[in-house]
Amino acid sequence: MGEPTHYAALGLAEDASEEAIRRRFRELARQAHPDANPGDPSAHERFVRINQAYQVLSDPVRRADYDLTLREQRRRQGGYGDRKAGVPPPAGRGTGREARAGPGIPTGSGRRVRTAPPASSTRVRFRTAERAYLTKRYAEARAVLEAVIHSDPQFAPAHELLGHLHEMAGRLHDAMTHYTIAAQLDPRNRRVLGKLERVHARLVRERQRAAADRSPAAERRLSPRQRLAQRAMIICGGLSIIVFALGLVSVVPGEPLGWPIVSGWTEHLVIALVFCGGAAGFMLSLAGIIRPYDEELIFPSLAQRRGTAIPIGLLLFVSGVLLFYLACGLYLMIALVQQTISLSVLVVFAATMALLGAFFLMTSAPGGEQVLFLGGNLVFPCALIGWLVGDVFRPDWS
Repeated sequence: MGEPTHYAALGLAEDASEEAIRRRFRELARQAHPDANPGDPSAHERFVRINQAYQVLSDPVRRADYDLTLREQRRRQGGYGDRKAGVPPPAGRGTGREARAGPGIPTGSGRRVRTAPPASSTRVRFRTAERAYLTKRYAEARAVLEAVIHSDPQFAPAHELLGHLHEMAGRLHDAMTHYTIAAQLDPRNRRVLGKLERVHARLVRERQRAAADRSPAAERRLSPRQRLAQRAMIICGGLSIIVFALGLVSVVPGEPLGWPIVSGWTEHLVIALVFCGGAAGFMLSLAGIIRPYDEELIFPSLAQRRGTAIPIGLLLFVSGVLLFYLACGLYLMIALVQQTISLSVLVVFAATMALLGAFFLMTSAPGGEQVLFLGGNLVFPCALIGWLVGDVFRPDWS
């Protein structure tokens, strides 16, 4: 590179920890501050350079993007992209024309170097990692993916799946790094961009939570036992309301509406279906049993042909209004294609099925059978709305 890197400006290796970066910045900022160097005209320039380096390296997202830029520049220049600052490439690792000489082909220095494996070999190993992931052998999948990336750093699907494994394990910074690389290698992959946005949102929330933990208000937070008791009260209250609505429909069924297809439904039954669906979604969200609505149903999106994207939440709502079981099948297909599934959405599906079973038992024929097949068209969309409203009042359960 024409100018020193941000790591060189701080005098740090490229794998330096966040704490080391903060400590080194404070040390250099005191030394290079213009007030501490009144007779040095270059002190201001050094101080600005140190601040610029710290602003980039202290932000995980900007740092991941900067690291990717460094690797790309070194790759184009024929350098060794993974070396630390000031450390030369290891012996036996060629650069430039030597690195492309191929296995068994002598280079200008007389050595024989190894080329990257062919694309077919990379894809075979990636399929092996996929099978290990699908059978929940996550450690094996991670080891195979790391080997694939080591031999072919430009293979975007390996970065995406490895980022997903890191996200599942809670290593959000590593997930952000691999998602960023995958997005740079395949900019039109809307699925990766959605995952990148989701991880970024989680990192922002963790940062805000960490800042709140250091604030005086953190001393007034509830203990784990108090939070558990509060959640239990919310769940018991929500279940009591739902049971009361079910009993009321059983005792006072109301007058039949005479609608086509659902001729056995009454006005009280329709009100109870809508109310219980919304109450279930609100209760699950308020108690923290399901994750925030934006992380599960807004950031994850389905890419369209023209590059736009439809949030999964909107897709589920529309298909749920048409037919609840259509929404279930559609979501399972999307989960298979994107290789990720939301436990929160599955909980809402299960709660909807439980409510339909309860209404089926409490409603006389033919209304019970009609509720079992078509009642989800009311219960599930209302549960999604209740989930969204519950997020507005959700306490901080951290």
